[in-house]
Amino acid sequence: MDVHSIDEIAGSLPLLTVGPGTTQADFMTAMRPLGVANGCVASLLRYTGQVPWERHPQDEQVFVLKGAIHLTLLHDAGPEQILIEAGNFVVIPAGVWHHPMPAPEATSFAVTSMVGTEHSVAQDPRAA
Repeated sequence: MDVHSIDEIAGSLPLLTVGPGTTQADFMTAMRPLGVANGCVASLLRYTGQVPWERHPQDEQVFVLKGAIHLTLLHDAGPEQILIEAGNFVVIPAGVWHHPMPAPEATSFAVTSMVGTEHSVAQDPRAA
């Protein structure tokens, strides 16, 4: 069993600036995977910029270590916007399109599905 120093790892993360040209390989280079369980990966990421919409086949768990994330979720009843500040934890329901926007940058610990995640740059990915 590995023991990880979250503070030490988070302090050494490069800042990923997300934009239209950011590739999956860019994310994988900047992300620090810590472990895999039940088809999900636990990882750390420090990022800023314009993140695309995404949705996952399983619930996603996010804990903000530094900074803040403005999170928009697209529900059938309409959009929901929340602010996740450092020290806060959320569970994003499976299948819900969401848009995390760091404010202005964030370092987060997330547990996310390894397979089946979708991304979209559409204004409303539900209509795309």
